[in-house]
Amino acid sequence: MSSSLAKAELEGQPGRSRQRLWLGLVAIGAVLLGVGAWAWLGNRGAARIVVSPASYDFGQVPPDRVSEARFTVTNVGTAPLIIASITTSCGCTQATISSHTIPPGESAQLEVTFDPTVHPGATGPMFRVVYLASNDPTQPETQIELRMNVATPAAAEER
Repeated sequence: MSSSLAKAELEGQPGRSRQRLWLGLVAIGAVLLGVGAWAWLGNRGAARIVVSPASYDFGQVPPDRVSEARFTVTNVGTAPLIIASITTSCGCTQATISSHTIPPGESAQLEVTFDPTVHPGATGPMFRVVYLASNDPTQPETQIELRMNVATPAAAEER
């Protein structure tokens, strides 16, 4: 069918082009509604992790003393949050949590220690990471960045 013939047919039936436009809009709306419902249903009943503070700067630390920091791990979701594992980027950093299962709306305490004696003689700025693996579907691994500046023995003695 030629384009001019199709145009002539539509001009003879003005309601038909409006009907096609209407059906197209309804189809697009149905697709968008379906995608929105799928996203909403997929996230119902999910655990959500929030760590506060999100990172920590120990500042200047003595070369012969363990430094500690505390974090709050909160489940802002609607299902229990399971902390499957806690690892660190280096053996000088350790982390323990008060509970590996955190109910919705509840929190657990994460204690992190940094021990500079694991690296004898190492001084200056350092960067470490604590990794929390959980059942949060949007953030299965949470990283907590730690910064510190290990003082030289002479600087530590001046304090």
